[in-house]
Amino acid sequence: MESISSRLLRLRKANNLRQDEVARHINRSRVTVCNWENEERAPESMELRVLEAFAKIYNTTTKYIESGDLKYLKPQQKSVEIPLIDLNEVEKFIDGTLDSKFSLPSPPGETKGFYIQAPDDLMEYKGLTSIPKGAFVAINTDKTTLKDDQIYLINSPTLKEPIIRKLVKIEGSWEIKPENPSYQTDRFINQLTDKHQIIGCITGISSFNI
Repeated sequence: MESISSRLLRLRKANNLRQDEVARHINRSRVTVCNWENEERAPESMELRVLEAFAKIYNTTTKYIESGDLKYLKPQQKSVEIPLIDLNEVEKFIDGTLDSKFSLPSPPGETKGFYIQAPDDLMEYKGLTSIPKGAFVAINTDKTTLKDDQIYLINSPTLKEPIIRKLVKIEGSWEIKPENPSYQTDRFINQLTDKHQIIGCITGISSFNI
């Protein structure tokens, strides 16, 4: 079952917001937002006005943030079904030649794209995982405009399957980095080139029982 922390993280990413941007809106520090998302501080204990501020910035309801129950979503947030596919099926999905057998409810406000299931949890850091093994990662293929500090599914010319990576703009160039800070070393950083293909932006990370 999805925790409040995971839900806060998912909603932030679905709205393409950074932690510092959320912190300014709710009048808290970026570290506090990070701690709530990483379960280092219990979000259940937050004040009602902070919960209401989260609901406002994420365009949802306080009851949905607290419970995750879809019945508390705003009408415009009701989910549609988007397909669940394997990484090796992404090209067929883009070409429109894939007949997917499975579908899952989309993240709030998202109607395009597909889910993939995280094949591993190599992004683990200090006992926490940015995208844990088995999580369902939603990718919106309409969102390919590059934004600093956002996570994308990217086709690399040197790899057989697409990769999930964060794009960071440094001195006018786009660098490809794993999301997790434990991997922020030179050997994991590559420059984005015209040979890379941006498939879509990560808009949500969920867990389902299927």
